[in-house]
Amino acid sequence: MKSNKLVSLILSGALLLSSFSSLPAFAEEDAETNSKPQTEATGEPGSGPQAALDAVGEPEFSDPLGLLEAYDLDPEIYNPEENILKDIFDKDAEENSYYMDRVLQRPGVADGSAYTNGNEDGNTFMTRGRALYMYTSDPAVIGFGGKTAYHQSLGKDMYKITFRQGGETLEMEEDTDERLNTPSHWSSVYTGGDLSAKVSKSLSIN
Repeated sequence: MKSNKLVSLILSGALLLSSFSSLPAFAEEDAETNSKPQTEATGEPGSGPQAALDAVGEPEFSDPLGLLEAYDLDPEIYNPEENILKDIFDKDAEENSYYMDRVLQRPGVADGSAYTNGNEDGNTFMTRGRALYMYTSDPAVIGFGGKTAYHQSLGKDMYKITFRQGGETLEMEEDTDERLNTPSHWSSVYTGGDLSAKVSKSLSIN
């Protein structure tokens, strides 16, 4: 019976550029567009910006993860002397994940168009730096596969990690049920031969 070897990888993306072009200026609107009179609110019921807002309505939120109870939050009561964000931060310090990760997490293969940003499964890579990010993400690659971008897409992988056993490169396959995509990090599990790799990756502040 083969022994099952477990490897944990914590990957960080970093990219140093000696120079890059400045952001392009937004094109100015033509004089004809600028000269058109702007619509003003009339103040009459059923017209103007307020009517448009009323038509949209207020958002409705759900709490499938029970975060209100977990963080002891009461949305109906506001106390200006309390620091809710500080209380949430202190609670997170006791755990191994973050409040916003729990709110925005996307487990498994993401729903959506297969052509979203060129991602084969529509699964974008949430975690990013100030300018460095993954324009597309290829989860089949252990490392940072897809189109790396620094202001603009560079059109290639950042880096890729492979495993060899007995002189042969292992074909590693992702267990998509283990995939978790959050604002702070991305994690999943890969297996190949008798090796299992638990991968957690995030982008730095670059």
